[in-house]
Amino acid sequence: MNRLVSEGHMTCGPHPDDRRRQVLDVTASGFGHVMGELAPLLGLVFGAADGLTEAERAGAERYLQNVASAYRHYLEQDASSEGSPGPGT
Repeated sequence: MNRLVSEGHMTCGPHPDDRRRQVLDVTASGFGHVMGELAPLLGLVFGAADGLTEAERAGAERYLQNVASAYRHYLEQDASSEGSPGPGT
């Protein structure tokens, strides 16, 4: 974290409601660096659906929506038990 802040990729400051916590924010240069690194991978990912039929695309979309829903449920469950060990611990 300290290196990312010192290189200008992130900022670090006090949490507005809890001074014991720190808030990290990504800067424009940090976002640009990450996107530059991810661009080749994202190009491949965006091309992954090439050649799929509409039915195959619909199945893949439904699967990814279910995965996203599972992630949201997990995060909501973890947030509701703030201060206690997270799921699976």
